[in-house]
Amino acid sequence: MPNEMTFPFQEINIVLKDGSRFSLQGAVLNSALQYIPTQGYPPLVKTLKEFTKETHNPPNWDNYETLLTNGSQDGISKSLEMIVQEGDSVLVQNPLYTGTEIILKPYKVNLIGIEQDKYGIIPKKLVDALENCKAKYTEEGGGKMPKVLYINPTGSNPTGITMSTERRRKSTRSAASTYHPRR
Repeated sequence: MPNEMTFPFQEINIVLKDGSRFSLQGAVLNSALQYIPTQGYPPLVKTLKEFTKETHNPPNWDNYETLLTNGSQDGISKSLEMIVQEGDSVLVQNPLYTGTEIILKPYKVNLIGIEQDKYGIIPKKLVDALENCKAKYTEEGGGKMPKVLYINPTGSNPTGITMSTERRRKSTRSAASTYHPRR
């Protein structure tokens, strides 16, 4: 973190289009000029965590961290970089968002496209792809099962498809039963 004494500003005055004005100075100005933690601006992260808990009350929410990104591309990149290694297989919706393809390209992954219809990925096609991967997989390392399924179920890019709740459930159940047949 840079030493705040090195900042060349004493005060910044801001005038908005509606004519309202405000100024930043002292600790507020120093905070605005400083790097922020990787997770995002702490007061905003705190507010979003509280809002999510109050609105949705997800299970075990207190055990999760929240990370703000600069946009969807940044979020996709960070997520895939944490999961994917060179040579992995990745299940993707077909057609695939070109931005995701660009992120995955340096990893030389095996992209396994899952066909879509007007309701999103087709569960039977997902099962077929997983069965095909499972047939090639051996405990001795003769193949790799896919690590991740990348889909954009709401307003998919490039198709604009939004998967119905039932299609999402069916795809999840189909994949889980294929991947873990004893369940």
